[in-house]
Amino acid sequence: MRGAWKSIGKVKRYDLYGSTLLLDCGELGAELKVVNSNVFRVRLITPDKTHSSPWVVRECEVAPSLVFKDEDDHLTVSTENLSLKVRRDPCRLEFYARDGWLINRDDLGKGMGWDGEQVRCWKAMPEGEHYFGFGEKAGPLNKRDQALTMWNTDNVYHYTPTDPLYGSIPFFMALRGGRSYGIFLNNTHRSSFDMGKESSSYYSFGAERGPLEYYLIYGPEPKKVLFHYTELTGRPFLPPLWSLGYHQCRWSYYPESRVREVASEFRKRRIPCDAIWLDIDHMDGYRIFTWNKERFPNPKKMIEELGENGFKMVGIVDPGGKVDEEYHIYNDELSRA
Repeated sequence: MRGAWKSIGKVKRYDLYGSTLLLDCGELGAELKVVNSNVFRVRLITPDKTHSSPWVVRECEVAPSLVFKDEDDHLTVSTENLSLKVRRDPCRLEFYARDGWLINRDDLGKGMGWDGEQVRCWKAMPEGEHYFGFGEKAGPLNKRDQALTMWNTDNVYHYTPTDPLYGSIPFFMALRGGRSYGIFLNNTHRSSFDMGKESSSYYSFGAERGPLEYYLIYGPEPKKVLFHYTELTGRPFLPPLWSLGYHQCRWSYYPESRVREVASEFRKRRIPCDAIWLDIDHMDGYRIFTWNKERFPNPKKMIEELGENGFKMVGIVDPGGKVDEEYHIYNDELSRA
């Protein structure tokens, strides 16, 4: 149940287990892990113990070397490229490069917090820092001063301010003074990033439920940030050559005779084309994994013959099943509920 926001407080005690520093801060706590020499993982530990990781992230199996120091008002965990300073009262995190350059720090007033359900982290926002990423988002490339929601949405009639859209990726890259870092929020619930819209002094990110767990990734070059980010998430396979060619797509080509006509015109006009896409109108009543037999009486034959002419066929698959009692997939899923 939601209540008032509670921020993480004073570090009362700590334990160091290998590459993980566990902080007891009263009602809330934190788990700080060195993933590799350029990456730290931060978890907020809440009373409901919601801090397990989604399985999609792959961490390094070999524990990196680190140096730990316990000093008067702070703790420090350092690798060869990155240093994390933990201020004791209240618990606030600061990340530094090897040469002492401040990469990123918590907002002193807020830090990390929890309201019984939602989790959030507030970060100081320096002047001249720019933010890029977040997946499929409308508007300017630099997302400073923008508020963004991570919740995949089929928003057909979108325009520049519309958010969210189809693709949500809870990762961004920051660029300041020729150096870059990235933050990846590892949470599959509905999440949001406020990159300075609420305040010009801080940005924040969090989720409606689930763990507050993020990875701070230091470059300093953007390509190194992306390298370490994709080490965590995995990298795509090299795509087939035909997928890199020109694809013809619209909403929507039907019936089969129209698809064949489009393919024929491309070859007649000597316009290179490797694939034709079929949108939702190829389906039977907009049910995924089906064909409209009136519009496409023999899809297998059509695909084979277009293939002989150098075309691949791509059919849309919507990420949801139609609510329809005569639809076997709907009934199958309903029986499992």
